[in-house]
This record gives sequence, C-alpha cells and structure tokens, in this order.
Amino acid sequence: MGDIFVYRFKSKRMEGRLCVYCPACDELHHFNDTWRVTDETTAPTVTPSLLVTTSKGENAEKSICHFYIRKGRIDYLGDCSHKLRGQNFPMPPIPPKFIEEINEWEGGASVKKEK
Repeated sequence: MGDIFVYRFKSKRMEGRLCVYCPACDELHHFNDTWRVTDETTAPTVTPSLLVTTSKGENAEKSICHFYIRKGRIDYLGDCSHKLRGQNFPMPPIPPKFIEEINEWEGGASVKKEK
C-alpha cells in the first residue's frame, strides 16, 4: 500500500466512514460510504462532490469548502470561501500527522504505510 489518499475506517465505531485530506483547510474531511469511491489507492475519484461547511464559535462566519475529486485531482469549486477556490491540482496523500489522528479514532489500531 503506499501513500493513503482515501482512508476507509475499519473500526465498528467508525464503520461506513471515509476521509480525505484537504490542503485548503489543512484538515481531514469525512464522508460516508454513500459516496462512490473508485481507484482509492492511486488516482481516486469520489462522487458526488464533497461540501463541508463549518463555523467556529457562535458569531463566526461560516466557511465553505466544496470540491470534486476526479482521477487523483482536487477541483475546488467557486463557492469555496478559502484561498484555493477555483483551483485544480493533484490530490496530496494524507499527511503523517493525520495518520496519528486516524489511529486514535480507530481505537489505537495501527494505520501504517507500507514501504
């Protein structure tokens, strides 16, 4: 297995959940297995698009991250509220700092990249 682009959770607690790394938000975005995922190890495609809205705090402005993942590329849509709005580039693998976070969600089960 090399780099991890789409992580499919294995624990009962997170069953049916997947996640991808978003470089615009510098965080993992989660979705469930009703999304269609193909070729998740080399050039993922996730359909339909992913739309993540967040607001931090009671009076905080809502942030929007909306993108397609097609053939290993992220295509950020025009309604995004971040600096990568409208850009398209190769999807990065999930960074090591987030692999540790995934390990915690999985209840300590080890997620490792093979060499």
